[in-house]
Amino acid sequence: MYKTVYTGHLKGKRVLLETPTGFAVFVVKDFAFKQDKNIWVHFSDPECAIQALSALGFKKVDNKSAARNGEAGPGNDLKQLIEEFCSDAETLIVEDEKLKASIEKMTRIRCRCDGYDVDEVIWGIKNVLHAFIREEERNITQEYCLPMSKGLREALQYYVVNIPPEKIDKTFITKFGFLCYLDMNLEDFPKELSRSFDEYVGIGDTIKDGLDYVKVLAMVLLPELVEEFGFSETFPEDLKSKLHRAKLFQASREDVLTMHDVEKIMGYLDYLLHVPQLRDKIIMDVKLMEMTLIRSLTPLQRVDVCGREPVDLNKVKFKKVLLETPSGFATPSDPYYLSLKWMYLALKHS
Repeated sequence: MYKTVYTGHLKGKRVLLETPTGFAVFVVKDFAFKQDKNIWVHFSDPECAIQALSALGFKKVDNKSAARNGEAGPGNDLKQLIEEFCSDAETLIVEDEKLKASIEKMTRIRCRCDGYDVDEVIWGIKNVLHAFIREEERNITQEYCLPMSKGLREALQYYVVNIPPEKIDKTFITKFGFLCYLDMNLEDFPKELSRSFDEYVGIGDTIKDGLDYVKVLAMVLLPELVEEFGFSETFPEDLKSKLHRAKLFQASREDVLTMHDVEKIMGYLDYLLHVPQLRDKIIMDVKLMEMTLIRSLTPLQRVDVCGREPVDLNKVKFKKVLLETPSGFATPSDPYYLSLKWMYLALKHS
């Protein structure tokens, strides 16, 4: 039996997971549940998951079906594992109704097994289980991690990635999860700065673009540190006007920023300035991986995750359009099919 020596400092939701050869108890930090659709992102890679997940204990169980026996379950070994790491003041997340009923009958622990977030966190822990419970490293199969996370499936549709669920491997999930992690931060970081510092500048929700908001915030609160960037030279007139009003608003106050405040604003600004270029590269990597996987499929296997009919790329007609991107220029047509056609030809002749 594996167990963590001290767990009193670990705060979050307790989760009981059935592993290939037994059961394990984990704690998932509360921030991972902030947005249901993004729960899977925190578990797309072990290095990312270590921020949100801790393994508390693991017990090998020879007869796992007995754990769901409403009369005799969950068994002494599993009962001991649960009671060691869960209190009756907490709600334990479990995988199904039978396990919930068995545990609640034989212990004082309340359980929960339904909800979008439950399904997502169960999938997430399974996806990174090999890195947290070493005893199970060689026992995990692709089928064990099915069905696919709903959040992952929705993200594939949003980014128009056309790979059948059974063909998605951990390498792809890691890369695609990183893309979604970048976009999640691009959305969250400006909101976090707004919550922390908007009272100093009075911008409110008048600036919709997150990066523009952070630029204005930095120019008002830390002008000497961002002067070299020359942000205002590229601002349209309406944004220059909002910057001017924010400076007047700040001039009437006597706010003093701490060193932590300065580091937070400049750190987020630096992140937001450099992520777009990295994001472009990750998208290209994802699309190349998608094209490689699609080439390995037969026509009957090419089922579109968005519900479209399979497409023969050699018979598709394209229109050429020049597009200015954040870091250069591209010649896309349809945002989905051109990227596939371009990568298909690149792979074909490589």
